[in-house]
Amino acid sequence: MVYAVRGSAGRRVTLRGKQAGVAHCVADVVELVLLAGVALNVEEAAASSLIEWRGGGPGTWRSP
Repeated sequence: MVYAVRGSAGRRVTLRGKQAGVAHCVADVVELVLLAGVALNVEEAAASSLIEWRGGGPGTWRSP
């Protein structure tokens, strides 16, 4: 799950309910998901039903 943007701190990412890291772009999400054993490219990550985007989709990386 990718949570809403927190100021300039990026978006918190959890995998299977555990903190995985902070992402500042979709490529960061791809790297974090890869650590869990799932290989996706940027386009797949943006469209995948495996990733739940909260507080904005894969194109949201700045606070409103």
